Amino acid sequence: MSKFKVGDLVIPNMGPHKGKEHKIIGIKDGKYNITPTKIMPRQIKYKLGAAAAKEDQITMAESYDGRTRDGKKFVERMGKRAEVIKAAKESAAKKSLLASAGEAGKNISLTIEDDLKEAASLKNVPAAVMKNLGGADKKQLAKILDDKADLSDKASEKLYDKLYNYYSTNGMPYGVASARDGDPYEWIIDQIS
Repeated sequence: MSKFKVGDLVIPNMGPHKGKEHKIIGIKDGKYNITPTKIMPRQIKYKLGAAAAKEDQITMAESYDGRTRDGKKFVERMGKRAEVIKAAKESAAKKSLLASAGEAGKNISLTIEDDLKEAASLKNVPAAVMKNLGGADKKQLAKILDDKADLSDKASEKLYDKLYNYYSTNGMPYGVASARDGDPYEWIIDQIS
């Protein structure tokens, strides 16, 4: 059984880079293939960038507190560091949100009310249709259903194209789709309202 595993950081006690941190990149026939970690590639003195070392020629690299990288204390410290970083990111995001709200922050409650109205007007639209629509399309569709916009408006062109493509293959009669027996705009509005 090997004392070290691939990926461990070790320090060799002989050779041109003795005393410097190395990483184990392979194990074969009881020898460890190691390469320096904190050296520029052009400064590595090993042929092909790595060297073989026996188990008695290397020792586990220690972290700053004297424990190995596999040690409990190192893991605890890294865990605490990750928590601090996460808290700092969340705090920065909150500050950024409040700063960007500024004057617009007064209108946040109005925006929430508008979103609730939008959701209420879209409740009859089939889920398969909603799946193909983006946020702007959903807002435009809500305006159309609230009679604040028309599906034939220039602003609704992309929305109409998406709805037409969906309904032309999902229930729209051929005569309506070709505008012979009915208006596709009206037919689509009847389906989603």
